Amino acid sequence: EEFYGPLFFRSVSGEKSYQELLKKLGKGQVSINPTNADLEEWRIWYKNVFHPYNLEIEKIILEKSYLILEENIPQPLFDFVSHISPYKAIIAKWNNNDYSEHFSSIDFPRGFKDYIHKSYHQLKREQLRIINL
Repeated sequence: EEFYGPLFFRSVSGEKSYQELLKKLGKGQVSINPTNADLEEWRIWYKNVFHPYNLEIEKIILEKSYLILEENIPQPLFDFVSHISPYKAIIAKWNNNDYSEHFSSIDFPRGFKDYIHKSYHQLKREQLRIINL
């Protein structure tokens, strides 16, 4: 309830929001040949939708990592925190009307969503098994 559940729902919500942005832009990915209008829309969505979600996810990872199932912190969690770090500087630039950068130099970790979903469903199955005993 304090780690995988919140990460799962923020992950699902963030993914749905991203798909809505792509639909609005009529693109398969924001960072491929973006127009100035695409970049302006990206800044609005990133600052107001994605970044707040990402900061919540980062906070959960940093403050609740003791709840991780594995003995060691999984790479997708490290990679996620690394991915959003450059955005903090990018947003500071946007706030100073510097639009020279729009995307993190560190890609969103491909395994992040799968890891969160797999772990959440694993715990849910275990919870249901215990409840049915």
